[in-house]
Amino acid sequence: MATKFSDLPTEIWFVIAHNLPKSQLFELKSLNTLFLSCWLSIRWKEITIDTQFPDRTVDLLRRVLDPFVVTRTRFLNISLKPQRSQPISATYEYAHSFLLQSLPLLPAITSLKIEIYKTAASRFATLFRAIACSSSISRTLQSLFLSATVEMLSSLTEHIAHYLPFQNLTHLALGLIDFRFLDPFSSHSDIPADSSNEVAPFLLFLAPTLQSLRITTSIDLSPLFDALTQPHPSPTFPNLKSLFLIFLPSPSTQSTSQFLRRFLVTHSNTLQHLHLRLEMSRIRPTSLVTPLDAWLTELVNTNSPFPSLQALDIYPPTTQSSLIALLTLLKRTAPTLSSLSISNRYLTADEARQVVDALTERGHETQVQAATINQGQGKLKSLCMDITQLSVHFLDLLSRKFPHLEKLALRVSEVVGSDQVSFFNIHL
Repeated sequence: MATKFSDLPTEIWFVIAHNLPKSQLFELKSLNTLFLSCWLSIRWKEITIDTQFPDRTVDLLRRVLDPFVVTRTRFLNISLKPQRSQPISATYEYAHSFLLQSLPLLPAITSLKIEIYKTAASRFATLFRAIACSSSISRTLQSLFLSATVEMLSSLTEHIAHYLPFQNLTHLALGLIDFRFLDPFSSHSDIPADSSNEVAPFLLFLAPTLQSLRITTSIDLSPLFDALTQPHPSPTFPNLKSLFLIFLPSPSTQSTSQFLRRFLVTHSNTLQHLHLRLEMSRIRPTSLVTPLDAWLTELVNTNSPFPSLQALDIYPPTTQSSLIALLTLLKRTAPTLSSLSISNRYLTADEARQVVDALTERGHETQVQAATINQGQGKLKSLCMDITQLSVHFLDLLSRKFPHLEKLALRVSEVVGSDQVSFFNIHL
């Protein structure tokens, strides 16, 4: 018996619609209610409210609670920022007041991103409380991104402790802003930065369900990692699979490496994706390269195997000892590693070959792990590296050593002449 197209499940039509060009779907939306529903679901799946664009912001706010929109929105991005070099505008105030009333009414939000600048911590807390009090958002939210100062985030702890929201939250991203640099026209170098440990209580309340944690900041995170690990010998994030860190260690202390190392070791058994970018060489090279170099070496010396690590994105220092430590880490994780990115250090031809050998040589930590590497071949599927020389021989080596490679990105820096350097990228 033939089946009518209209009898197909709605889920199949959504798959078809998602694979159509938007221009075609726009034309089909007037054909029938099914295509109209598909178009509306795609069109309003994600909403971005940015107060730097007043006209668009006012129009979007009017549509947020439209019955045809409200049930379809899954991703909501809120950016409450005054226009450049201007005080807080009427649009900013209107958006803040409207969101306080409308956020609790959104029934299907799974991802929420909030960026707020140049506002009091109390106002940020008020907006967050409206979200925490919403039974629908608290139940459906899976991904949360917050960009604010330490003071703003620490002001949320009381609300988190009282309402215990976000029981299904699995992904958390924090952009910790140094309040001293919110105003580019004033100098606050003589004012101490906020201590990152004030964010620890907020994180600990959300820790049990988190699978992914991302922190990007220019603030020293050693107090935060100390607070997260000191009273907790067992993993504070028992389900943590992905850790993404970009921050600047303090040049006046080496405690960052100690506390971060302790955090990584404690959670090494569950981590599958690790991105470490301790930026220092470009900004404060003389004071920070040595501590970072020591940090990577000490991490390897802890004999933490990272038995489940699948993806590693690392920015190693340029010293020889850090290369040795990196090679040791690669040997230990080679049996499970499927994606590797090494940035901020251009490897010579010999160093690049050492990396390949570390990922494919036999005789790893255990016989079981070694057995997973067949005849000197690695299981790597994605490789990104900075190198100083590209040759056919090296590409041939990669093809032989990594037969399952699906993605290759090489950033090449070759010396041309006595005073010129040529840069180019290769993506395969």
